[in-house]
Amino acid sequence: MFNMQGNLVNSFEVNSGSFSFSKNNMNSGVFIYKVKKNGSIVGTGKLVITD
Repeated sequence: MFNMQGNLVNSFEVNSGSFSFSKNNMNSGVFIYKVKKNGSIVGTGKLVITD
């Protein structure tokens, strides 16, 4: 996950078909994410976290 300045703020390794995380340790803001499979990007999106 990247912040709007392009800095990597978090990354996760997923070994199953679903994924969830807790926003408890993240600041509010807008984040960009990308999903990779075998080194190739298979999805991207925007995540908005609010208090």
